Amino acid sequence: MTALADLQQHLTRFWALPHHENDVLRAKLNEVQTWQQVRIRHTHRALFEQPKNQLMADYFLTKLYGGDEFEILAKQLARILPKAKKLERLAKESALEAGSMGIQAAILAIELDLHLAEWLLDQNLPVNADNMLAAYRAVDEEAERRVQIANLKDVCYRTDKHLNTFMLKKAFALAKVLLIAAITSHFMISSTQASKL
Repeated sequence: MTALADLQQHLTRFWALPHHENDVLRAKLNEVQTWQQVRIRHTHRALFEQPKNQLMADYFLTKLYGGDEFEILAKQLARILPKAKKLERLAKESALEAGSMGIQAAILAIELDLHLAEWLLDQNLPVNADNMLAAYRAVDEEAERRVQIANLKDVCYRTDKHLNTFMLKKAFALAKVLLIAAITSHFMISSTQASKL
């Protein structure tokens, strides 16, 4: 199976999660993730403040670990995935796998945080340090959290390795040209249709 097919499976798994259909659970998940973001940013402040890590840390905390931001990213990926398969041959498979693994790691984080949010809802507890500690203990997913950390480490290593590859840069440059052409075309069509009114 290709990395893009894997990515499609990850997105399907994401859209099947229960918080998409439950506003109360979605709100609690957002509270849990906000708390997690603050905790992670504080715990790893020295690492995240290093200039070479700032962009990746911000991307991780706002795009991959941020509820609404990740949902926007998931929608964008779902929309471009069919077209991306045409560009797949321009990028190294291992670089695409790194991207797919990043999405998979983000979804695992959401799933694990969903379990915390569900427990907090069941107990009718607010999100704070004491209740999060109690939720971690009650949910008892230490092994899964260790897998999450190992996956993130692997994603970071692979991303760093492939981020600056020549072919990946060319694939993104081509994608950017195609996007600009599509936007220009859409604007011209819209302008022509508006002028006929």
